Amino acid sequence: MARLFVAIVPPDAVKDAAAGFPSAEGVKPVRREQLHLTLRFVADFPEDAIDGLVDRLSRIDAPRFELAVGPWGRFGHRVAWLAVAPEAPVVALADAVDAAVRVEPSVPRRDQPFRPHLTVARLAKFSPVRARQLLDAAPPLPPLTWPVEELVLVRSQLSNQGATHTPIATFALGAP
Repeated sequence: MARLFVAIVPPDAVKDAAAGFPSAEGVKPVRREQLHLTLRFVADFPEDAIDGLVDRLSRIDAPRFELAVGPWGRFGHRVAWLAVAPEAPVVALADAVDAAVRVEPSVPRRDQPFRPHLTVARLAKFSPVRARQLLDAAPPLPPLTWPVEELVLVRSQLSNQGATHTPIATFALGAP
């Protein structure tokens, strides 16, 4: 079984902005080369079904669109992220990706509503109050937008050193 995700990869300017998240004891930033916006994650995808998934993803008919980044946010007191806007085209693309992934009978439905974001750090041993203080200390973001022109299917392999991400295929989005 393969650990896969389909994502939008931001440009360097967005990665630079994400690197501005405050450092502190217990803050584990996402490595620059791994920063992405996950459209769909699948922990156990059959290896022999990957070619079919590549074919289905290549047939997604979705337009290119622009995304803006910010503000900072968090999920509870464990994950810090950057918001993206507008959400509607990202949600529509995530729904199309989800439909392509779920053709495989062993893939479960998403267990939570999709919320577009770029995870920038994991917060270890943070209380909710400390997590809020860290977020409040994050620098304001410059206005940043980028054209979303493709999505990427990625294999994620876990090890003691963390995850290694290997792109499997890239899919161009259509005309805006």
